[in-house]
Amino acid sequence: MLFLTVVLVLQYASPARSEESEAERLVHREGRALFDEGHDAYKANDFKTALRKFQQSRIRYASLRLPDDIDKCDRAIHAAACMDRIDEKNLNQLKELVGEPTDKPPRSNDPYVGACLPFPDLSKRVKANIAVLEGQR
Repeated sequence: MLFLTVVLVLQYASPARSEESEAERLVHREGRALFDEGHDAYKANDFKTALRKFQQSRIRYASLRLPDDIDKCDRAIHAAACMDRIDEKNLNQLKELVGEPTDKPPRSNDPYVGACLPFPDLSKRVKANIAVLEGQR
């Protein structure tokens, strides 16, 4: 009997997540719209805009505590940051992409630090670019 009472209290004490308020639905739609804008910018090779839009989308999703959408944004942020600098000629900026030590300490919340690590093919490309630049020294 006590178990049944606890279950009933918990069931009615906390509303189900599926019962989103209109404000939450609006924030979710805004997050999705920003993500879509970022995706369009990414496809157009405008990686700086894509990065900014994905970051804005992540903020919206984080306010709603939507872990799947946040993870999707994090992956998109890494991809956009990686692609934005993949052909960079600055050795420090390339090293940041694959998490190698640089001449400068990393800045907190820098989307470029380790950005290519989730993508093995892109990491390999960056490391090849690093090797070429280091060979030119």
